[in-house]
Amino acid sequence: SWQGGKGQGDIYSLTVMRRAKVPYALACVKLDDGPTMMTNVVADDLDSLAIGQRVQVVYGDTADGGKVPLFTPVEGQA
Repeated sequence: SWQGGKGQGDIYSLTVMRRAKVPYALACVKLDDGPTMMTNVVADDLDSLAIGQRVQVVYGDTADGGKVPLFTPVEGQA
């Protein structure tokens, strides 16, 4: 069954895709609630992202009007 979560975790692995028209970060995030998920990490400075960094969920819009979970660094942490 579906269960709510805290929406926070740590970056477990990370790669920055620089050959795309718009560079983006792809990561596996180990959630505080247990699971690990592959996701995009959105940040102003992709070079500031690091393994072990704390992140929190944000929701982005999809082309069909849905929502997709993304992660962003927790404020106050590099």
